[in-house]
Amino acid sequence: KKVLELKPNHADAYYSLGRVYEKLGQFQLAENYYQEAVKYNPIFAKAQASLGDLYRNLNNYDKAIKEYKLALGSNPKLVEVYINLGTIYEITGMLNDAVGIYGAGIKHHPKSAELHYNLGIAYKKQGMLDKTIEQYKIAVKLKPNYSEAYGNLGVAYAKKGMITEAIEAIEKSIEIDPSNEVMKQNLIKLKLKQEN
Repeated sequence: KKVLELKPNHADAYYSLGRVYEKLGQFQLAENYYQEAVKYNPIFAKAQASLGDLYRNLNNYDKAIKEYKLALGSNPKLVEVYINLGTIYEITGMLNDAVGIYGAGIKHHPKSAELHYNLGIAYKKQGMLDKTIEQYKIAVKLKPNYSEAYGNLGVAYAKKGMITEAIEAIEKSIEIDPSNEVMKQNLIKLKLKQEN
């Protein structure tokens, strides 16, 4: 606050105060400070993204979408914003928009395993198993210890009747994360199916 007394239009100081108040659970104050940061720096992508996160956490998806779009307009390289915006699109049933935003993120971040994985999830929700599998395969190639992606790859293979591939992917998921009980149950079911 001392900085603001000396420089009342210091966007970074407003942003920092917004972060502090958000961590303290004082969301209205956090929102006010983030808005002030953007007022003094209209292309302050971190502040716009933080406003988006704040609104997302408060389930105010319309405002979150608006702020995330502004953040990407200010800085199209923010991988987390693509993921968060896509997730909101999925939650609100806007699957084509989710696919679009994940695809746009991948253009800027082709090596983001998380973007490929999330694109795979969106495709799965659309019933596009071949595209789902393709994206999960890219995700595990980019991040070989990505247990969730291996697990979901196995589930997608199983839905396509590719039991051997499903078992291999799920075994890899369990190897990476031995505490995943859901995948252990899936593996048992698949092995029983394979025996019959």
